[in-house]
Amino acid sequence: MIEEKKERHGEQSEESANFQEILFRHLIHWPWFVVSVIICVALAWGYLRVATPVYNISATVLIKDEKKGGGASMSSELEKMGLDGFVSSSNNNS
Repeated sequence: MIEEKKERHGEQSEESANFQEILFRHLIHWPWFVVSVIICVALAWGYLRVATPVYNISATVLIKDEKKGGGASMSSELEKMGLDGFVSSSNNNS
């Protein structure tokens, strides 16, 4: 019974020794980790500053007119707003 406890205690100390060994083996290279993180953040920031953002935009305009079709008055109002290329006639069945 006592030997089993010693074996378990020996296994636990061996595992912690392995963990400490691995930690200290990589911990001596901490400046490289810090420098690489700083470089990656700087590159990401630079890319986001230089890259042109792309947005997908779509819209639908429903113009309710008392007269059916709208005619020339509707197209002249849309031309004033700068939407002259988007004018199309449609029948409103309401």
